[in-house]
Amino acid sequence: MKKRVLLICPYSYPSACGIWKRVENDAQTLIESGYDVAVFSSNILKGTNKTLPKYEFHSGIHIFRFKSWFSFGANSRFFFFPFKFFKIRPHIVHVHGYRHPHSIQGLILGKFSFKKVLITTHAPFGKDPRRSILIKLFDFFYDILIGWWELHLYTKIIRVSQWELAGLKRLFVREKRTIYIPNGIDKEFLIGYRQRIIEIEKRIRSTQNEESYRKSYSGQPGMGDLKSQVLYMGRLDPVKRLEWVKGAANALPSFHFKIVGPLSGYKSFKSNSDNLEVVIEKYDKYEFIQEAQNSDIYVIPSIRETFGITALEAMSQGNIVVSSKTQGVLEYVEDGENGFIAENQKDFIERIRYIYENWSDMQDIRINAIETARKFSISEINLELRDLYDQLIIKN
Repeated sequence: MKKRVLLICPYSYPSACGIWKRVENDAQTLIESGYDVAVFSSNILKGTNKTLPKYEFHSGIHIFRFKSWFSFGANSRFFFFPFKFFKIRPHIVHVHGYRHPHSIQGLILGKFSFKKVLITTHAPFGKDPRRSILIKLFDFFYDILIGWWELHLYTKIIRVSQWELAGLKRLFVREKRTIYIPNGIDKEFLIGYRQRIIEIEKRIRSTQNEESYRKSYSGQPGMGDLKSQVLYMGRLDPVKRLEWVKGAANALPSFHFKIVGPLSGYKSFKSNSDNLEVVIEKYDKYEFIQEAQNSDIYVIPSIRETFGITALEAMSQGNIVVSSKTQGVLEYVEDGENGFIAENQKDFIERIRYIYENWSDMQDIRINAIETARKFSISEINLELRDLYDQLIIKN
């Protein structure tokens, strides 16, 4: 008998969405383990008003999309799927996103069908100063009126970060009812990691003095491997606080800054300096790898990050991450050990300046960054997810 699983999320391919990226990675693991995977999502391409086809077969996943009648916040899309749910007849239902209408709908349908229902909460407990008072009030009343009992109905709660456990405990969720399965990076990011480490180690051994690095730093022939490029890739959304990158480009005219990604939240986003390149387009993981290999520093100046997977992907290529002090990134970046954490915009700029002015001292940090990224290989992390599904199928 084919094992059928239904994943429910607000957006689907080709949306640039952290939740969708996690859903897609989970789906690939399940498909490789012999599961038949279907996805239910809204028909909206995230960050736009564009609608997508009702059905699409993508990378082995059956994607069913439903009309979005209205939304409440970025990910709270109201779309309805009871008829298709009973036609699919999944063995396991897995919803993504807490406080979302599609999640509680999937929970109710799953429970009425006597199915196991999982939730990946995606850490919705972080502070976001951009959120309106109305949405904050909604979150508060949802938690005390609905959330605490909703969470107790799920078979298992999956955390993508350690820090969200505190938020779950405030809703009376016991730790043993949760399982920590962080976001992972695709195997393509780790190809050749040994060679990258060897090359950095050779650079350390062959360096005779700091002057040889400064020649490379200034663009002259010399030892070192500086590209003098600072990179950001991801959604161009106000929550990513890309104004910090604009400020850094103005303050550091000797270096090239590059922002790549689709618009999502900003009506427009343009460069304000000659050394800042803005490319507004979607990209794939191979283009990300190429850009990271042509960069020295990867920046993530976000107001908040659930996890910040792009930082790990850049670290896998030997980039030094400079991040704002956001909870997701603090899960794996240790300041001064495998990257840098900035307290504010001024500190953000000074950290970038410091890295370039002390490039000969950065090689251990780059090696540590690569080694950190290896710990988050999706092929290793999702073994726990596969085992969880297999156990639930047996219990069914």
